[in-house]
Amino acid sequence: MTLQLPGRLQRRRLHRVGLRIILPSPSYVRPFNAFVPVRRTRSFRAEVRYSADSGITDAWRIDGLPPMAMDDAVPIGEHFDLSTGQPLVAEWRTVRRGLGYGIGWTWPHS
Repeated sequence: MTLQLPGRLQRRRLHRVGLRIILPSPSYVRPFNAFVPVRRTRSFRAEVRYSADSGITDAWRIDGLPPMAMDDAVPIGEHFDLSTGQPLVAEWRTVRRGLGYGIGWTWPHS
């Protein structure tokens, strides 16, 4: 993967970097959008966009889980309301290194 920046970065200036990934099929991805920081991270935002025919039946926040627990797909965080059809968004202002944060979901492919 190559990340191309819009210009030169200036020293001692705050630079926000975001990454958007679009996958053509659910078969390419595990049923979560998550981040496990290994370095100091100030904040994290996860967003999942889905269509009405995606088959998602449940979605929840992943709030500081051990990474291996995310593979269990056990919905233990706050659930999202899927009836709105709006993107699922979760933000964290504080994250701990080595723990997973994000959005998990279930669908027929899980």
